[in-house]
Amino acid sequence: MEWETNIIKRDELYLQVWAKPMRNLAKEYGISDSGLAKICKKLEIPRPGRGYWARKAAGQDVEKEPLPTPGPRTPTQHRVSRWQDPFDHLAMGDEALSLLEREDDASMAISVPNELHNPHKWIRKSAGFLKRNSQSQAKLRNERACVDIIASRSALDRALRIVDTLFKALEERGLKVEITEPVPYAPGKYGGPSSGSPSKTGVHILGTFIKFGIVEGVNITKKEQEPVNYRSNYSYTPASKYNHELNGKLALKIYTSLPGQNRQTWGDGKRQRVEDCLKPFVVALIQGAERSRLDRLERARQQREREEEQKRRQEEARLQELERAKIADLNQRIDNWAHAAKIRDFIAEVEAASYAQGDDTSPETPLGQWITWAKSRATRLHNASLKIEPISKN
Repeated sequence: MEWETNIIKRDELYLQVWAKPMRNLAKEYGISDSGLAKICKKLEIPRPGRGYWARKAAGQDVEKEPLPTPGPRTPTQHRVSRWQDPFDHLAMGDEALSLLEREDDASMAISVPNELHNPHKWIRKSAGFLKRNSQSQAKLRNERACVDIIASRSALDRALRIVDTLFKALEERGLKVEITEPVPYAPGKYGGPSSGSPSKTGVHILGTFIKFGIVEGVNITKKEQEPVNYRSNYSYTPASKYNHELNGKLALKIYTSLPGQNRQTWGDGKRQRVEDCLKPFVVALIQGAERSRLDRLERARQQREREEEQKRRQEEARLQELERAKIADLNQRIDNWAHAAKIRDFIAEVEAASYAQGDDTSPETPLGQWITWAKSRATRLHNASLKIEPISKN
């Protein structure tokens, strides 16, 4: 998720408030009706009264209250920030849409029974372990495949019924529920931290394994007096300052980090019970799995773009290097060609001076041999400068 910020100008908001109902306008800004009303009050913008939109829809004449002149301290604009879903521009897949559309059917309601009947195989395997190890349920999953439930004896039966119902509901939707085997903890290499992982409870949706579990809430209260545990005459370790007591309130939690998923917990509240949240929880699982799938596709697309960009840069660098090689070759040919011409001019000057002095330039003489060698050198440079061979493109 990313922050999206909008600047609302006073005169523009005034026109919008009188052009459409507040509830519709508030949705466009991603805020509540009351939040928009507070902004109007802050900017001193009058709002339509009760019955205004009904009278207007009926064709009656309605008056629009004018925008008053702002006071010296009245703001002229307001900044509104909200979470922007980065996946809004990506279309949901047909499979995800089918799963979500099916959840709108009343026949897909999820009801938790008052008693555990014909429990799911994972619930049947885990119930006994959890009841016998109520004080160390978290550690139990390090030793065996066990459903992810942390609850006291008084709340365990209810937690088992909730998870059992959830498992069955997920499988009725064609989704695979799995509880993984724990990976034993072992000392790390060279004495480093130990490695391993406990058993995980989750469901496979749209190619994503989403881990979840149910936990009982804890009330934390401060102790009246800090107790002290003496270890010796010279040192002591203070005990915890707080009491931790399970409160019987259960909460379903998603443990997998899903892109764009804000809500991770569905728990008991003043008016809400976990049993009533199973349907929204399943919808959140499907939406989260689809976001995860879209995120994988988006990351793959970005990776392809990065690879294509890297190839483009490499090709551009190769062509630039080839161009530099061609320029260097051309400059070298020009230098050889010019140097050959200078050698010939110099030989002509030597021959002219030798003739004026009466020196013998026949091929047998040292001077004649030098002139022959110099002319050959000039010819080689000249021919080399004109012998064009294509430079390799690799």
